[in-house]
Amino acid sequence: MNVSTYDIEYELMQVVRRLPATRAAEVLDFAQFLVSKDPTPSNGGEQTLSEWESQIQQISLEQRSYESQHQELLERYHGRYIAMRQGQVVDTDTDKIALSRRIRKQYGSESVLIKLVQSDPMETHHIRSPKLAREQA
Repeated sequence: MNVSTYDIEYELMQVVRRLPATRAAEVLDFAQFLVSKDPTPSNGGEQTLSEWESQIQQISLEQRSYESQHQELLERYHGRYIAMRQGQVVDTDTDKIALSRRIRKQYGSESVLIKLVQSDPMETHHIRSPKLAREQA
């Protein structure tokens, strides 16, 4: 996707024009703050990942490992929660909370994927959202 600066400015201004004046000022202040940030790493080398980004990256790796091993995991652990760390199942349980507590006790804040082994390797979440009613003028 190739997006030009003009496209971004145009889209941002379309959004800002629809906002009340106080919200528009907040959005513009935030945009100026973002522009003022230096995108280059301060250490002169590669940008280091924050702890949060590192954990997200690790969980993504564990998820891919889970998906690649899904058939074997399904045969062995169907209907159970598993904890995966570094591509290996390190613990299982039928109680997710009990499993989570053991994993936190053993691994602290390290990234460990806890997942219910089901027929479909990807969970589907349905998020329902209320519709906002607008006041009649």
